[in-house]
Amino acid sequence: MVGLFADVHGSLPNLTGALDRCRAAGVESIALLGDLFDRVEQADGCAGALAGWHVTGVWGNHEREI
Repeated sequence: MVGLFADVHGSLPNLTGALDRCRAAGVESIALLGDLFDRVEQADGCAGALAGWHVTGVWGNHEREI
């Protein structure tokens, strides 16, 4: 099962909550559809939350601007 994430915009509470729900539902991998974060200082937190997951995806316009 795959979880689809888009437009997280660096909201770590929303990201971790969604990952918790994915884990409970048996999701095995995450597909990122862009705009995981808005600012460079959000990148480490988002990456840390996704550590341990199989993640694939595409850049959004916010990532490209950074």
